[in-house]
Amino acid sequence: MDLKIEKQGNDLLIRLFHPRVDGDNLILRELELGEFLGAPIGTLTIDMAEIEYINSLGITELINIHRRFSESNSDGFKLVLKNVDRKIATILELVDIHRIAEIDTRIQ
Repeated sequence: MDLKIEKQGNDLLIRLFHPRVDGDNLILRELELGEFLGAPIGTLTIDMAEIEYINSLGITELINIHRRFSESNSDGFKLVLKNVDRKIATILELVDIHRIAEIDTRIQ
């Protein structure tokens, strides 16, 4: 999976350039390699404009990302999933991801 991580003050923006989030934990791996997991982060935005498919392992990765940042940012942390395909947004809402992340759907 191709991705780019940009730090903007206390916020992170991750842009995904791959059509799938399917549990390879590549997002978490890149966050660990870039040593972002220990830094104070207010908002982590994941731009999912290119994502066409997500499976249960990909959903688990999103949950693990939220958990890791929530644990290391006791002052508060916000996860935003941006440009999410409507079908994927429906799946994420069915599994209650909207309880831990703001889901902004893609404009068609």
